[in-house]
Amino acid sequence: ELGFWGLQAVHPSQIAVIASAFTVDESDARWARSVIEAVEAASGGVAVLDSGAMVDEAMVRRARELLARGRAADG
Repeated sequence: ELGFWGLQAVHPSQIAVIASAFTVDESDARWARSVIEAVEAASGGVAVLDSGAMVDEAMVRRARELLARGRAADG
């Protein structure tokens, strides 16, 4: 959403706010997992989320990026 992967801080007090903005929250992680699960379950067919939304390649890329960012933040 922000279009950034990082940000510089001028003062140490800004670090918590910046970290919060770039942290993958649980709802984003849940969405990302549901996208990947739908794609895997479709076995090459059309993947659809429980909400009825069709999954396209851009969604899959976003889901993978979110999950990778979440894993990187976890250590």
